[in-house]
Formats: sequence, C-alpha cells, structure tokens
Amino acid sequence: MGNDEKGGYSYFGPDSKNPEGYVIHRFWPRFECEGHLVLNGGMQPVKGPGMFVHAIQGMRPNLVASRWNFANFQSSEQGGVSAIQMDFTTLDTHGPKGAGSGPVVVSVGSLVVGNKLVAVTSASKAPGQESASSAVVSKATHLKTEVDPDTGYLKPAEILYEWAAPSIASPGETYTAKLPMPVGSVASPRGLIDKVDVLAEIPYVLKVAVNYVAGTKPYIYQVSHLLSASLRYIETKTDPLYSGSTLLS
Repeated sequence: MGNDEKGGYSYFGPDSKNPEGYVIHRFWPRFECEGHLVLNGGMQPVKGPGMFVHAIQGMRPNLVASRWNFANFQSSEQGGVSAIQMDFTTLDTHGPKGAGSGPVVVSVGSLVVGNKLVAVTSASKAPGQESASSAVVSKATHLKTEVDPDTGYLKPAEILYEWAAPSIASPGETYTAKLPMPVGSVASPRGLIDKVDVLAEIPYVLKVAVNYVAGTKPYIYQVSHLLSASLRYIETKTDPLYSGSTLLS
C-alpha cells in the first residue's frame, strides 16, 4: 500500500528485499471515459464511469494465486461513488511459516464518495489466523457453492464483498460498505456474460501439457449486474456514535 515507489507491491517469500516474486496493482478507482463501440458494422458512441488498474505479474501466473475475485461497483449517486476490490488466494507454497503453511488470502480495495477517495482497505489472512485489525475489512466471501462441471471448480451462487476503513480525509470517521452479488446457480446463472477458458486459444496438446505440468486450468467468470450497495459512515464526534447510511445503485 502507499504512494511511494513500493506502493501496490505484493511480495512473495520471507524477504521483501529479495523476494521470490511479486505482483503490482495500482488503481484509479473512478473516472469518466468515452469512446465508441463497433457493433454489427455500425459505430455507437459510449460514455460512462470507468475504473483503471495497472497490473504487473513479476512471476509465473500459476505461482501467484489459485483464485481471484474482482469487484467494480460504480454509481452516480452521492456525487459519484465507486467500490472496487481485488482479492486473491495464494498457493499453499506461500504462508507465514513457509511452504505448506498457506494459502494466504490477500485483498485490497477502496471507496470513493462524492468523486473523492475516502477510504483504502487492505487485509491478508492465513489459515486459522484472525484479521489483524477489526477497523479495516477487505474481503470477498463465496456463498452457496456447487461444482461447475464445465470447469471443475466450486462456483458460488452469491459473492459478498465487504469494505471498512478509517477515512483518509477526516480523522475520526469510518466508512463501511457491503455489496451482495447474486450470480445464480450453475444451471441458472444470473448476469453471466462469459465463462472464459483462458487456455482455449492454444493447441489442445499444449493445453493438456500446461494443465498437467503447471497444475493450471484457469477460467474467468465475467458477471455484470445492476445492483445496490450499502454505504455507511460513522463519525466519532459525540457519544453515542452518530451514524448515517445510504443505499446506492
């Protein structure tokens, strides 16, 4: 975390100065973008809110993580709101006590209110480990999972994204947000745009070899919804706490 030259780095291994590998993620959580879309031979202008992430993988992708969750929520209410989160689970090769003590769940996110960055969240959690701080929450929870025969993975029927962190602009304030995202069952998906077989474009023999050697069978579930997120702020100016909440779409 942070805005210096090390900001956005996640290091793998016991020595951050000589890491076994690293990944970098730097976000611009909300902006207005415009361009055009060519559809059926015709050009259509498009304009709306966007999110940008600059990502670099400094190690083989199959060694970084076994699972990823990405959330990108944008709303024009409250002067412009976004809630973004990136959550990944490492292999058990990288845990607090070395190989075999993982996996570790790593999560980063942010909240924008009134077109201003108000909170940044970050958390990491090893097996059996409690969160280091109850004041900061950054996590994605899979609910009602079932095996997807197309991929062999446990697919959730719903994902709950959660954020909580002290305000970076107003000391004493805390922001929290929740985004329940129904994605439906395997037989009846909700909002599913595409189920991407990442290795589909390479020759079958090579694909099987990659699956066997690297133990990798990557799929990406892309889902888009019109959803509502709950956003709450708590200001500790008086006792009892003054709090306000709103529902954003």
